[in-house]
Amino acid sequence: MQACDRGRRHHLIAFGVGGAVFRWLLTAAEPALPLLFCVQSLHALTFGATYVGTIEFVDRAIPRRLVNTAMTLHSTTGVGALTGLATVIAGYIFAGYGASAAYVAMAGIAGAGLSLALLLSRMWRGEKLFD
Repeated sequence: MQACDRGRRHHLIAFGVGGAVFRWLLTAAEPALPLLFCVQSLHALTFGATYVGTIEFVDRAIPRRLVNTAMTLHSTTGVGALTGLATVIAGYIFAGYGASAAYVAMAGIAGAGLSLALLLSRMWRGEKLFD
C-alpha cells in the first residue's frame, strides 16, 4: 500500500473531527440564525468524513473475520453509548453554565478526537493491527 493511500483515511478522520471543533466553537458564539443554519449544515460533512474515514480504517486495520465485530463495537460504543453520555453531560453543563459552555465542552471532546486521529496517523503504518 502506498503511503499516500494510507494517509487518506487519517486525513478524512482528522478533517471530520477538526471541522467538528470549528463547528462547535462557532455554535458557542451564538451566531445569527442564517449563519447558524450554515454552521449546523457542516454537521453532515464533519460526521460523514469521520464516519467514512473510520470505516476505511477498520477495513484496512482489522482482520477480515473481525470487521463486522469491529463495526458493531464502533456503532454501539462510539456512535451510541458515548454520544448518549456526552449528551447527558452537556445537558448538565447547559443547565449549570448555559448553552455556550455546553458547546465549548463539545468542542473539547472533538478536540480530543482530533488528537487521537493525529496520534493514529503517526503510529499506524497501514498494516493489520493483529492477525
